[in-house]
Amino acid sequence: MVGLLDIFKSPNADILVKGNDLKFLGFDFNSDEKFYSTFGSPFSNSPMINTKTNFKLPECYKVQQKPFSALSKITRFSEEILFYMFYNMPQTYFQEAAAQELFNRKWRYHKKYSLWFSKEPGNDVVLKGDGYEKGVYIIYDPISLKQVKTECTLYYALLEDRSNSVVYNPYTISK
Repeated sequence: MVGLLDIFKSPNADILVKGNDLKFLGFDFNSDEKFYSTFGSPFSNSPMINTKTNFKLPECYKVQQKPFSALSKITRFSEEILFYMFYNMPQTYFQEAAAQELFNRKWRYHKKYSLWFSKEPGNDVVLKGDGYEKGVYIIYDPISLKQVKTECTLYYALLEDRSNSVVYNPYTISK
């Protein structure tokens, strides 16, 4: 309120701030002519001349298309892109879709370490027991953004099972 009081007391305050009627500034609001066609600027004393502001929207902008599924070609994405999507788009449809595609490519997610594991091609399991297996695996390191080969023991209970997962696609519309 103190700020408003200063504005009203100031002799240099803008007359519109105090609430003067725009009709006193020379605007004719009773005319049938569109105001925007002649009003150029609040700082201009003369109206605009020869301006064409009426336009038609092209028909191509009125086409109703189905939304494009951003992941319609996810099977063609490289593993690096899938890992990027998984680690950098948390709690989104993109993370779910990337996780499912990595699972389809024989990668398994370790819930305790939050890392992706895959069996090394050509290397068999060294030791297989009840609920675990030991062998050579490739681990994707999200810090160095590299796939690292290592020998370790994987417990099946700590791996996420996505064999029955269905990824909901919010970008598809069924009619």
